[in-house]
Amino acid sequence: PPNLDCAEDEDAAFVTVRGNVRDCSWLRDKLEVDGDVDLVEKQCEGTEASSVCRVTCGTCGEAIATDTGVSDEPATTVAEEQEQEQEQEQEQEQEEDAGANAAEAGSLEEVGSGLDVENDGVEATAATEPPSPTAAPTPSPTDPPSPTAAPTLSPTASPTASPTAAPTGDSRGRPNVLFIPVDDLNNWVGYFLRHTRKGHPQSMTPNLDRLSAMGLSFTNAHASSTICNPSRTAVWSGMRPSTSGCYDNKDYPWKPFVQEGLNLNAHFKNRGYYTAGSGKTHHSSQEGMEGPEKIYTSEWSEYPKVVKKGRAAGGYGPFEGFLSEVIEADKVLDDDDPDYHTVSFCIDRMKEDAEKKRDGKPFFLACGLVKPHLPWVVPQRYYDLYPRDTVQLPPYVTTNQWKEWDEAIMEDLKDVPEYAIQRMANPDKEYTDILRMNETRRWEGAIQNYLATIAYLDMNVGRLLDAFEELPQEIQTNTIIVLWSDHGYHLGEKGHHKKQTLWEECSDVPFIWVVPNVTTPGTICDRPVDLQSIYPTLCNLTGLDVPDHVDGDNIRPLLEDPDAEWDGIATVTMGRMNHAIVDQRYRYIRYEDGSEELYDHDND
Repeated sequence: PPNLDCAEDEDAAFVTVRGNVRDCSWLRDKLEVDGDVDLVEKQCEGTEASSVCRVTCGTCGEAIATDTGVSDEPATTVAEEQEQEQEQEQEQEQEEDAGANAAEAGSLEEVGSGLDVENDGVEATAATEPPSPTAAPTPSPTDPPSPTAAPTLSPTASPTASPTAAPTGDSRGRPNVLFIPVDDLNNWVGYFLRHTRKGHPQSMTPNLDRLSAMGLSFTNAHASSTICNPSRTAVWSGMRPSTSGCYDNKDYPWKPFVQEGLNLNAHFKNRGYYTAGSGKTHHSSQEGMEGPEKIYTSEWSEYPKVVKKGRAAGGYGPFEGFLSEVIEADKVLDDDDPDYHTVSFCIDRMKEDAEKKRDGKPFFLACGLVKPHLPWVVPQRYYDLYPRDTVQLPPYVTTNQWKEWDEAIMEDLKDVPEYAIQRMANPDKEYTDILRMNETRRWEGAIQNYLATIAYLDMNVGRLLDAFEELPQEIQTNTIIVLWSDHGYHLGEKGHHKKQTLWEECSDVPFIWVVPNVTTPGTICDRPVDLQSIYPTLCNLTGLDVPDHVDGDNIRPLLEDPDAEWDGIATVTMGRMNHAIVDQRYRYIRYEDGSEELYDHDND
């Protein structure tokens, strides 16, 4: 093709595309590329300044064109770009070392977060082992937890956070962050049921409710995307799917869509934080440092591979507990599952902080919990909490006879666009047919097992909170806790099971913040927010700068006053050109084909 001439090989047929682009259709259109040219690499690195797409010849390495045609920039070889990147990394490492050496021992920097940072001279004591987690939860989901679980808070009002970035390596006195991503957890959490019409009346989550009682919980928070990979990529990078181009689990690995160094943990590490993670933080990140294709290892101080024991080590069936019965649940132990060991790792790292083993560096600790993601395999006692013959089906269903349920679903979907039925609800999927089998009671079984897996998650959250409350007060009152789920989950609502829709059951997520001196224990906020708020809000609360590439709203005003005036909305994406926006009252959905849905949550 005329605009892809190679100085070294006139038959060169491969090019590399670099930039924030999801596909290369523009290249074929603008450069008259025919079917003989393959775009074999797609390195979507992007830049802070723009998202220009550069085409590089795969043979000679010359930059040939951008998305506006032939490049106006001097040709840059791949080798030169790599050399420049290495020089930048070396300079950054030198700056970090210089900043760390310049920090005076014991010095504290007052930041605008309002958190208690005056803890020099206080002797830290080692945290003791948390209580045994073997007891299954017993509290009723309707009983509010005691507010005494919250750490002692200073009554002083929090000043406005400083927008000034901390010098690299000088972070003493800044707040710690305990970051808890959860997988596939919908709104079947106690605080939803007590404060909204949402949730499941049988779900028992005493420890999630205990965390809720420690701070502020949102009842109108929404995932940026309703499937794992793009949702997590959006949270960590700060960029919505429509910005990064990461729209689906098929867009995996996620790294081509996010340049190294842009993620939230990288931002904290580059400003002096100890950043450690375990479990599922990014999508499929459980291999930790041993799976460098799944995370940027440079962005973490420590990230071990997860531990699996028992049947978990050999692998469960991917749909076990959903489409099939759980095998030998009475032989499954709490510590078989990787989540148990993820929590243990995070407990150990918090203890290290109490023992002052990191020279005053604050921690950014990510505890990535996989449950209640499939498979729904947990110890037997969690299933025993929800006997199958007592399980309640979705609220609009009054029978377990499939024919009558089918009629109710069709009635519910009659005003839904055909695109939504085929691409979102898709009630004819194979697993829905399996759940129809009344004689197996698989639908009730699926709900029973999902509830049981939530109970197992809740146990691990309790272990984490037990250890946190054993920490010295100066650490508790200087640590921000954020818990969020990557998206919700359908259990038969609108004829759909699992995720990947733009309806409330799939976008609505638990979202809990504990920020000493900012949040008030036990408060609820019903203002519409989405998870893009995490990156800018944590930067504000810790006194760090907010990078230019970050989308989303700083929700600190709502953390301080849940009833504050708020004109923000939540934006949810499921695949390219399929979006929902949610405000205080309405949900508006527009699909790729132009069809629409509008819900009035006051009346519908």
